[in-house]
Amino acid sequence: MSKQRNRGPARWTVVMAIALIGSVLAVAPAPAADELVSAKGSAYGAEVLNDQKSPEAVAAVPPNTSQHDQNTQVDFIDMVEILETTADACMQGGVAANLQATMDEARRQALGQEPPPEGQEPPRQTANAPQGYGVDDFCLTPTGTAVPEDPNTNPKCEEYGDAEVPEGGQPPATCQAPIDLWNARGFVKSVNAFIFTELYSEAVGRCVGAAPEYATATTFGDVTGGLVGDTSRPNQPLDPAGFGLTQADTVTFWETNWDPETNSVTDGADHVWVNALHIQTPTEDIVVGHSEAKVECAGDEVPVGGYPRDVTLTPSKGIVTYDRVFNLSGSVTPATEFETPRPCIEGVPVTIRRDKVGGGEKFVDIATVETDANGSFSYDVTADYNAQWVAFIAKDDPKNCAQVASSAEPVLVKPFVGLKTSRKTVKRGTEVKLTARLEPCDGKAGTRIKLRRVYKSRAVKVDTKLLDDDCRAIFYQIANWKTAVFDAAWPKQDTVHQNGHSRPKVIKTKRR
Repeated sequence: MSKQRNRGPARWTVVMAIALIGSVLAVAPAPAADELVSAKGSAYGAEVLNDQKSPEAVAAVPPNTSQHDQNTQVDFIDMVEILETTADACMQGGVAANLQATMDEARRQALGQEPPPEGQEPPRQTANAPQGYGVDDFCLTPTGTAVPEDPNTNPKCEEYGDAEVPEGGQPPATCQAPIDLWNARGFVKSVNAFIFTELYSEAVGRCVGAAPEYATATTFGDVTGGLVGDTSRPNQPLDPAGFGLTQADTVTFWETNWDPETNSVTDGADHVWVNALHIQTPTEDIVVGHSEAKVECAGDEVPVGGYPRDVTLTPSKGIVTYDRVFNLSGSVTPATEFETPRPCIEGVPVTIRRDKVGGGEKFVDIATVETDANGSFSYDVTADYNAQWVAFIAKDDPKNCAQVASSAEPVLVKPFVGLKTSRKTVKRGTEVKLTARLEPCDGKAGTRIKLRRVYKSRAVKVDTKLLDDDCRAIFYQIANWKTAVFDAAWPKQDTVHQNGHSRPKVIKTKRR
């Protein structure tokens, strides 16, 4: 890592600023959601002798759709100050590059294109969004070209391209220029960095179709000592003498693996990186302003059957009483070892299916619910019959996503059994009337129902009746007890319901 030593009167400071940004999607003006995998951004301004990274900035999505982190104004020892470190990540929309104009010029020269006529090139050197762009947190959502609400006084428009609006005049053409948007960005601004009053580095990335697209840039403010770097050409060697070094040492300005001709990388890496300044001597390796951007794209070759995913379903209860409510909840997740795009997980329609035990048609669609941002879903059910439940998601819902179904989960249903007494307190030796009823009644008329005497550890049958057409049965008992507890029990007699029993009823007696 970085090292530090004295060279004459100067104190060399090992400074490193890193911004790492993970997978993303989208291009201006509108992102293509099916390209997305994920996005992560992080940055730190410097790393010195004790390997402490400061200041740090971290941004990651999902589960959020956007995140921004920034640290500002951190002073280090006299050779370098880190003024700003920024990390951005956008699942939708995107961020503008601070150094877009520098990137555009490097690409133009790499392609051998003629420069635009003087006055027509958009000097897009700042990332402040003009009016006319909607903003989700810090992520920009283009609504067309950017047009200021008040072209004479809008400061954002003036900053955008560092253009001034003449008094009573029209806004410069840059105020209507469309903005390139990126979904991964790392940015570092240093001041008083060796011979540079200001020194900037930036790395950005996005998905275009199935392929990643990258860009980097380095630029600077004033330079002391007359040394000049070309802000349109990456990987420039600078004269080490301007830094008080020997010709055996090397100084590289805008060191990067970015290929501006193809907007890809030159070294086969899975990310783009840039060092604003890289100083190497036999004993020292000093990096100032290091930024990275990494994007992972969904790819053109969709797996056979679509991107794989898993779905679970869990009932809140395994046994429930008729007409009571239970819940079915579950989640959709990427299949293990696969990078399944988020649109196959969130906002997905999930069909709840039921296979009624003893019924005819298998797994009938009952309802459709939608997953939330975490892939979770939930559905409330009113219990009626014994059944197995399945969560099902169709193929290509959405496009290029695999069909998937959960395992079948049984939920058993007990019939509702009620028991009423004519009186709670009766004279000892008199007759007591107890009426039992059963729900649901469909197919239950003529089945047996029992009256039981309930003791502490057991229930003993005292009578059995057949349910009438209304699924009721009347029992009579002689009250020859001081206190007795009864319930009604329906033993399982078909495939659609389990055993069921009523709540206990207490009947007391009194002397005549």
